[in-house]
Amino acid sequence: MYLLPFGQRAALCHERMLKMKARSSTTQQYNNPEIISFNIWLLIDLPGGTLMSQMKILNILTRLCIPVNVFDETVQFYQDLLGQSARLNFDYPEYDLKLAQTGALLLIGGTAESLAPFRSTQATFLVSCIHEWEAYLPSAGAVILKPVKEVPTGWNMLVRHPDGMQVEYVEHRTKNPADNVLL
Repeated sequence: MYLLPFGQRAALCHERMLKMKARSSTTQQYNNPEIISFNIWLLIDLPGGTLMSQMKILNILTRLCIPVNVFDETVQFYQDLLGQSARLNFDYPEYDLKLAQTGALLLIGGTAESLAPFRSTQATFLVSCIHEWEAYLPSAGAVILKPVKEVPTGWNMLVRHPDGMQVEYVEHRTKNPADNVLL
């Protein structure tokens, strides 16, 4: 668990409440200062004067870029090998790709041209609270190459770690309990 300075965490909480307020048809609870204060107070770690964050890396996926003409057979091979059905299996027409996740493998199918921009990304980190990761990582020396954006499964961003490793961070809209493997 990472402790975020009070100001940063409060700003993130405020941003989330505004987003929730914008989506909600019943906004009374978000306009009530007592409830807002109570919600923020619950997150305070009083002795340290900081707020606790729940951001976690849930799973780390190994990425396999494969030709689209063997994509279905490759997905089936890994399902049989691992004894698990694919948790995800969808087309991503925006990038002319097919994606599937079986266990901790992220299979990315496409043509040589469509796969080229994705080959330099070495891993996919499934995370909770992607916006908190986006706020935290630069202070740890990482560079946000592509900020958080909406994707078919939720949200992602592209990050270069201080050692040069390029990592895709993903927060799924619907979290699969089987992906919460790193405690």
